[in-house]
Amino acid sequence: MNLWFVDEGALFTVYSIDDEARDESLRHFLEKLQEDDQAEHDRLIGRLERLAEVGPDFRKERCRDVGDGLYELKTKTGSRILFFYEEKTRHVIVATGGFAKGSKKVQNQDIKRGKRRKGDYETALRKGDLKKIIVTGKKEPSRVPGG
Repeated sequence: MNLWFVDEGALFTVYSIDDEARDESLRHFLEKLQEDDQAEHDRLIGRLERLAEVGPDFRKERCRDVGDGLYELKTKTGSRILFFYEEKTRHVIVATGGFAKGSKKVQNQDIKRGKRRKGDYETALRKGDLKKIIVTGKKEPSRVPGG
């Protein structure tokens, strides 16, 4: 399983599960959003930076618990990022992906996918199968998964 280094702040280091075989990753979502809606892209980058710096803002319009240790970071215009805390370190946050909120059925499918990817991550961590951390143009993070 590949991880993409997203950001590091005072309290947390944020990574995203990066599945090159599918377009479900946060990286792909942000790239597409940047092409389609720069303002929304910038809002989400700001939320991710804040997440790394001080943790989630649990006001209901910004973040919510969707169950099984998975959380949803959200914007008013409908963009969503699903994430969880790595249990071993608690200072590492792993995003399972991003999506634009659609119907309740679509949102539930995205949450199920996020829970599945969380389980896949935990299995890969136990087996030592976190193959690489993709760092693009940023300094090496001090907090690493499983560390």
